[in-house]
Amino acid sequence: MISERIRIADIDGRHWKNLIEIFRSARKFQMPSILFCMMRGSECLKAIHSQRGLMPDLPTGNFHSMEELAQYAGADYVAIVEEMFFQELFARSQAAIHYEDDYPEQLLSMINAGAEYSKNNIRWHPKRPYKIGALSLDKVKKAVKWAWRDNTCLAFILTDEDNLPYTSVILGKSEGRIDLFTTLLAFDLHERPFPLRTGMLTLNRLCSKRYYPISIGITMHLATFYEMKAAKRMLTFFDVSQTRERALLWPAPRLVRIAMWLGKFFGL
Repeated sequence: MISERIRIADIDGRHWKNLIEIFRSARKFQMPSILFCMMRGSECLKAIHSQRGLMPDLPTGNFHSMEELAQYAGADYVAIVEEMFFQELFARSQAAIHYEDDYPEQLLSMINAGAEYSKNNIRWHPKRPYKIGALSLDKVKKAVKWAWRDNTCLAFILTDEDNLPYTSVILGKSEGRIDLFTTLLAFDLHERPFPLRTGMLTLNRLCSKRYYPISIGITMHLATFYEMKAAKRMLTFFDVSQTRERALLWPAPRLVRIAMWLGKFFGL
């Protein structure tokens, strides 16, 4: 996925800081509360509530069922593991690594091994709140190849209300691997007004000369981005924002546009 000879050039420090900041506060969901208990037989060694923190005096032996335990702790779910769970989890994850693989493949091998062990060694009440499925790097690669052609760039730009760039990321891809990471600083556009369409047209022209043409470009106002994160139907909101000239997906391959349409059709 990532080239061993990736070019990291002209990274604007302010843009990089702002990029981290906008994704730091993830989209807010109403997360269920979970009580995690580590047991040695019937003895609770440690209990942690996902919202209330450590519960050192939880009298687990006084409960006849996990349902009573959940009610006492005020938790939607109870997850129970045995004393050696984490040691075994880490050991299995470590043993799954093939050091001749690329780093992303090593990481996925660890995640899949840990997920498989967790699926069979955590007791849940009332039931596991999520499904654990094996991640496939091949499927990720195929999806990226399907949507993002080789020898092209992907650009993501956010601007403030005065159309000045707030953050920017430009990634290049060749031979199936990301081989370029840069920002608008590379084209001296980082402090100039960046109107949605004309800005992307200018960036595409400059990027084509220096690196690759842009095949997928996303640009929008910062306020619109935050509104989209909070929206229930993000793709639908983004489409409406394009109509209102607050966001733009250009250029975009036909397959990406079809995927966007399907996402809206299914209520995303």
